[in-house]
Amino acid sequence: MVKIVIQQPNRIIKCMDVYKAPYKTVLIQLYEDALLKYDDSNLRKSILNNFDNQPENLIGKFEELGLDSELVKPSYIFDTGDLEKRIVKNIKGNPEVTYHEDNYKHFLNIKRTVKKLVEDLSYDNR
Repeated sequence: MVKIVIQQPNRIIKCMDVYKAPYKTVLIQLYEDALLKYDDSNLRKSILNNFDNQPENLIGKFEELGLDSELVKPSYIFDTGDLEKRIVKNIKGNPEVTYHEDNYKHFLNIKRTVKKLVEDLSYDNR
């Protein structure tokens, strides 16, 4: 049973969906099961040989199988909240140091640029 899984990527994809886990996480769990539960050296070798051979077009494969493809779609999350808080804290803590203000202006510029790029990517991948 476990041997069949590595030879049929659709089963791995279904495991990804059920456990909401990335491809390699599923393979690692299979490897651990092959080692600890089944003592199957052939399966371990097969997993190691295929570890970096992720199926192409995972989004398409999820959709073909009628699964929720959100797990494998890029999220385009761009979170800079912590960095921004640290810069503002330094500005307030050291008002006499002018380069913190310059850093903050530069940061806001970069943030706007990246936000625009992310929006463009999100729109292009619909």
